Amino acid sequence: MEVGAALARESPDTAVEDVGMLAGLELSMTADPHVWQRGVELATELKQHLFDTYYHAVALETPGCTLVTADERYFRVARAKGCIVGLTEWQLCSTRAKADSTPERCCSRVSPQRTRPGDDSELGQLAEHA
Repeated sequence: MEVGAALARESPDTAVEDVGMLAGLELSMTADPHVWQRGVELATELKQHLFDTYYHAVALETPGCTLVTADERYFRVARAKGCIVGLTEWQLCSTRAKADSTPERCCSRVSPQRTRPGDDSELGQLAEHA
């Protein structure tokens, strides 16, 4: 729904066709009530929009998943919750990985944030479906 709204606003001439192509990608989605509940908890606790917190909830509730966000305001507020990295940090990491010939998924090199509160592992890999 959020992607459709952005397409209608930014690309009105092709939005209908674009949404149809997105549907054809058969992207995985979640209907897990834990994700929905976590999204609402984050929205109320952090006083943020539910659309933003749902993406973060997917990362928090999916093992090995990290939200990469360009929303610096949300990142500052939500960083302590874990499973989140700023786009700028992630891009720097990806650029370094290419130069070093190491895997691109290197969020653990970017931030000391933990995958789960109390978990000893560093940030997990980016989930393909996040």
